[in-house]
Amino acid sequence: MQKIKKLNNENSSFNLSGRFCYFLLYPNHARIISYMTKIGFSPMPCIIWRKQTNAPNKFMGSGTLPSGAYVTLEHEYILIFRKGHKRKFIHDKDKQKRRESSFFWEERNQWFSDVWFDLKGTVQNLTEKETRQRSAAFPFGLPYRLINMYSVKGDTILDPFFGIGTTMLATMTGARNSIGFEIQSDLIDYSIARTKKVFPILNKEISKRLDNHIEFVKNRENQKKKLKHFNSIYKFNVVTKQEKFLFFNKLKNIKFNHLKKEFNVSYFDAKNSFFEKEKTLFNWER
Repeated sequence: MQKIKKLNNENSSFNLSGRFCYFLLYPNHARIISYMTKIGFSPMPCIIWRKQTNAPNKFMGSGTLPSGAYVTLEHEYILIFRKGHKRKFIHDKDKQKRRESSFFWEERNQWFSDVWFDLKGTVQNLTEKETRQRSAAFPFGLPYRLINMYSVKGDTILDPFFGIGTTMLATMTGARNSIGFEIQSDLIDYSIARTKKVFPILNKEISKRLDNHIEFVKNRENQKKKLKHFNSIYKFNVVTKQEKFLFFNKLKNIKFNHLKKEFNVSYFDAKNSFFEKEKTLFNWER
């Protein structure tokens, strides 16, 4: 690299293809990978979150003239690390919990691809300029997807940058626990009010996954592609036997403990959760 730097003319560009390619910006992802590896984490294949925009001013620099224009930056890195060896499920209870935490075959195909196109960025509806600049908000689907990919029901998710509580909402929807840290008290207050407001929407995210699968099954049947396996809870067809015990815990009500600053969520029984109407599911208690 030092020799290449010597041979390059002043103000010239240096392009390096493949996985070692860097933007000439502050390479946060590279520094994080380096540090996490240094302290003992094992880096896994990363995901590129592609956030497309149609903004007319997204192309910056020297316009249509060469040398001084900049490539658009419409993606973010989702870095994945593992501590220690692969997780093992030894006891029958843990194995069953893992089966119940399964995701659909078609979700697996989409989620475990290295580029995500289907998640859109989020608009921050915060009023105070300083709070908005520091919140680093992201869409609900991002943590919800990752939580389902890498944890099972009952696990505890640590969120060191709590922000406006999006990760917490995702853990509630996925029947996981969560602990969050946030140094800005105004963001915590906002997240409490926001949770009360959006809580009724969370079950709709679960219903959306079920509806999408039912539509997937219909399309497969129309294509004469028979599904050989059956989900024992929802009584619909699935692609693999690993999906046999899959079910989603729909949220019933939520309580907030002001003294402990914690939410407690209760869930519907698995047998009832699929057929309940969203409008009857919520009971916010102070």
